[in-house]
Amino acid sequence: MFPGNSGDLLIPKVYFVFQAKDLEGIPALEEKAKPADWSGKAEAIRQKLSSTLSISVGHGGGRAFYSRSDDRIQMPVEGNFENEEAYLGTLLHEFGHATGHEKRLNRPFGVFGDPAYAFEELVAEMTSLFVGMTTGITPDDKHFENHAAYVDSWIQVLKKDKKALVRASKQAQDACDLLVSNIKRD
Repeated sequence: MFPGNSGDLLIPKVYFVFQAKDLEGIPALEEKAKPADWSGKAEAIRQKLSSTLSISVGHGGGRAFYSRSDDRIQMPVEGNFENEEAYLGTLLHEFGHATGHEKRLNRPFGVFGDPAYAFEELVAEMTSLFVGMTTGITPDDKHFENHAAYVDSWIQVLKKDKKALVRASKQAQDACDLLVSNIKRD
């Protein structure tokens, strides 16, 4: 026993974790279907941005992300979202990331945990809000609070840089302009 130790001893253990899809004999989870009350706005925006910006959007899995190396967006199936606005908010966030690709607005992405990554997350979330507000996709109070909390969490990471919010707003507006111009394109 060490001085100041209560007698409990921590012993590290190793656990191997696998995704169910990688194992034989485990049935796949049944993915929820898109709710019937969706207006079709999400589908129209997804198709328009996907075709005009040449970004493929796949559905499946449990998380949303943009792959810069593949220049593609992966989304959970629509049925995993509470409503169409929540799906669109997430989709527009990922398209916000896609605007940063070098063949579009060429923003640095950084790696998780560094300030460039936090800054990019802030830009993508603000882009989602700006595009939504510009195109009339108004989040309900709960989802607006989620947007605000998400933005606030990344602002906390950037507190040392007093001009980060202004720069992020400018870059989010540029991304919004790019996305909205493509949504409205004939």
